[in-house]
Amino acid sequence: MALQYEIEIRLPVIRNQVLLAPFTTMGVGGSARYFTQVEQLGELIAVLEYAQQHQLPYYLLGGGSNVLINDRGFDGLVIQMELDSVAIDGNRLSAGAGTVLADVIEKAAEKRITGLEHLAGIPGTFGGAVRGNAGAYGVALGDIVTEVTVLEAKTLELKTYDRTKCDFKYRDSVFKQNPGLIVVSAAVELAAGDPQEIRETMTKILKRRECLETAKSVGSYFMNPIPDDPVIIEKFETDCNVVCRNCMIPAGWFIEKSGLRGTRVGGAMVSEKHCNYLINTGTATAEDLRGLARVVKETVREKMGVELQEEVNYVGF
Repeated sequence: MALQYEIEIRLPVIRNQVLLAPFTTMGVGGSARYFTQVEQLGELIAVLEYAQQHQLPYYLLGGGSNVLINDRGFDGLVIQMELDSVAIDGNRLSAGAGTVLADVIEKAAEKRITGLEHLAGIPGTFGGAVRGNAGAYGVALGDIVTEVTVLEAKTLELKTYDRTKCDFKYRDSVFKQNPGLIVVSAAVELAAGDPQEIRETMTKILKRRECLETAKSVGSYFMNPIPDDPVIIEKFETDCNVVCRNCMIPAGWFIEKSGLRGTRVGGAMVSEKHCNYLINTGTATAEDLRGLARVVKETVREKMGVELQEEVNYVGF
């Protein structure tokens, strides 16, 4: 059952010079020239029309969990998505793009349906998770998505994308590659599960994540690379006593092996707990974090022969 919308075209309040740092998990970034929050599809359509009429660049912000915003801010319109709704019909769950991902996972658990619990603890919104094909512990959201409702920014038309058309890849999708395709909602196909097992899995994963880091961060900063050197793969498997899955090796392992644990640039630091977390120690700027990311990439390239790629989205740079 897809979510149904009653479309009333209405322009929400648009504010000037709004500081964006409080809307992000990293807690850095300057102000948006214009800022608004949309709770209904009609508001989103009206805001996009407004941006087109005034030739304003815009950025869609979800939970702010995977973005780094320039210290100078964003010279355009930032639209925070708050389309918040969940519908469950049997084992099929549909949710609005602005729904907090944790709330979607909790709703599924309450209905005793399994498939989302391994994503417990991932911050941000459901729409952002779909766009970035969020995943953890061998489970990716794109594997269970059945369809995505999309608003085409240029035409302001609603369209439905099935899983094949979404082109889900590791931390990627057609929506991430095409910012003009705005995720409005998505449906996932789950399965009946044992409520106790679902809760136990969620508890175990949440405890594991709590041990990683409590400081401000975006979570994993870099995507896990797939090296083409069998020697590196063998070294990783020996070092960690695991079998490399799909030849993909955690970025944190490369960062640690490059001697970067605890490395600082200004107020930004490579986490002591999880090397793929670049954290704001309290005084970091976006430039500190970008500078630290450059140090990490250059050092890993020189010492390990691997090119890391950021998972975080840069805004306003």
